[in-house]
Amino acid sequence: VVFLNASQRYDSLIKWLEDTLNKPIQSIKSASNDASFRRYYRVHYDDHRTCIAVDSPPEYENGAKFVAIATILEKMGIRVPRIKAKDLSKGFFAVTDLGNETMLNAILSKKIKTDHLYKNAMNVLLKIQVKGLECQQNLPLYSKQDLLDEMQLFIDWYCFHHLQISPEIMADFDFKKIFNNLADHALSQKNVFVHRDFHSRNIILSADAELGILDFQDAVSGPITYDLVSLLKDCYIKWPDNQIDRWIDYYYQRLVKHDLIHVDINQFKYDFDLMGIQRHLKAIGIFCRLNYRDGKDSYLLDIPRILEYVAKTVKDYPLLNPLQQFMCKHVF
Repeated sequence: VVFLNASQRYDSLIKWLEDTLNKPIQSIKSASNDASFRRYYRVHYDDHRTCIAVDSPPEYENGAKFVAIATILEKMGIRVPRIKAKDLSKGFFAVTDLGNETMLNAILSKKIKTDHLYKNAMNVLLKIQVKGLECQQNLPLYSKQDLLDEMQLFIDWYCFHHLQISPEIMADFDFKKIFNNLADHALSQKNVFVHRDFHSRNIILSADAELGILDFQDAVSGPITYDLVSLLKDCYIKWPDNQIDRWIDYYYQRLVKHDLIHVDINQFKYDFDLMGIQRHLKAIGIFCRLNYRDGKDSYLLDIPRILEYVAKTVKDYPLLNPLQQFMCKHVF
């Protein structure tokens, strides 16, 4: 197998698009960059028509999974990019263009009421969780090893690489025990369809204000609070605690109504908070890795926000006391 470099892949993608669309391409521009090896381009062709070209190198990305999850979500009635053409061996896709107005942009530009937008996003999530029950068995399980490996990124890339803390110092804090507890707690929750990156940058407002969903190819069967905490304790935008609490209440009531949850609201908030710690430790590690390994330094700017979430939550739970001590001593 010969792997092409970025420039060769771009040239190969253009040729594939011209052959596939069978129309002259008028312009092609970068549509977005995410935290993976995928690249997205907005393609203008055939007098004002657009599509999104996805370059998803097969040596790094699972193209077949992208197709499978897109199909599942579309059958649920969720707005996702529809696949117009694909070449799995090359890792090239042409998909429908949902637009370029992310939920984050809409919030920052104050184009739409925030509460309305979040409730809409939670309604989409609820639909995924309710309808996803039928197809969960087709998804990989979010295993204990997955959860532990993700938290280990915090140690490897943030503590060792970014903070330059020695393994000897790290041994003073029993992270293995904390990680085990967090993973076990996550696994004790009800399992549902988990998007795995459900946040304001991956939700698109279409022209009719209907919400579309992106970046779903890593979906798993996993904890019911995972996507909710991704949305409400978003790595890219922060809300006051009382606002987050109101949204949790809104979502919890809907889960109860659909008989999806059988714990009380206090337990649900506890599950939500601990799930948030697992996700945020992972995110801090990934954002550091993006900087040091992949040369994407913009994500470092989001780390203080995520650390703030962690610092606030660890104070409330004795289980997380060693993590609190570590942060007091080495982070703040």
